[in-house]
Amino acid sequence: MRVYLDNNPYDYLLGSGVSSEQLSSALQAHGHELIISGDNFQEWASCWKSPRPEKEEIGRSLLRYAFGIRPRRLIAGPDDLIPREMAALLGQRLPGPFLPPADVANAEALFRRFIDGPPSEADRKALLSRWAQKEESARRANELGAARSKHDTSPSLEAFIKTHPDGYTRTVRTYIKKWFTPISAVQMKFFSNRLHKCPALTASIRADLYVNWRLATGKKMQHDRWDDLRHCIASSYSDVFVTVDEGLQQAFEQIKPGARIVTVATFAKMLGLPYSGP
Repeated sequence: MRVYLDNNPYDYLLGSGVSSEQLSSALQAHGHELIISGDNFQEWASCWKSPRPEKEEIGRSLLRYAFGIRPRRLIAGPDDLIPREMAALLGQRLPGPFLPPADVANAEALFRRFIDGPPSEADRKALLSRWAQKEESARRANELGAARSKHDTSPSLEAFIKTHPDGYTRTVRTYIKKWFTPISAVQMKFFSNRLHKCPALTASIRADLYVNWRLATGKKMQHDRWDDLRHCIASSYSDVFVTVDEGLQQAFEQIKPGARIVTVATFAKMLGLPYSGP
């Protein structure tokens, strides 16, 4: 079974004294493997955004903890996952969904430099584009929220999609064209009818629709929640998603990326780990 953790479970497990060796033994005993995404790494690396030694030490501790867990696999990002899914529909085979050994070595070498420190200026700059995306997310949320003159009353994401079929179709077409250009009408219909075979693409589309549903119903959307929703893409390739974030749990229940959603306490019980937190 593939297990994917939001970032907060690592904090809770480490803080409660569950060592990476204990977690590794439990995973191996139950035949499970840990999935780690680039979004996990980016959140840990954000500890180096401001030059605060105490924050950097927290980042080092979390990276050391994650690096000590076996077995683990690094999943490719959306830029690789989604084209791979679409190529598979056309009978083509691309690497993935996990990073090949050479890319794993490069990714781990980058974050090893953050652990051993100090990271180079080039390493820090590699993260700036990620932080810029967060700021852009906050701006877009404000723009979309301000553009609504009348609140939608859809009680769920599914109801919202049914109420706005044209908006759903536009969103699907936008995402398909993003990853397959140029595209004919026949090809658009082909991919649209096979979204169930593209878990990462479907998760991306539904996450976007979820944000629009939240804003349309007059609810606020914090910029970090936009970033958290990226986890649903990686979780679409896992069997279990672990988080203590109730808001994220509720979002995943609407988006339905596929993985079973559990708390850290439930996850620890599944593995027989000594843990008494949430």
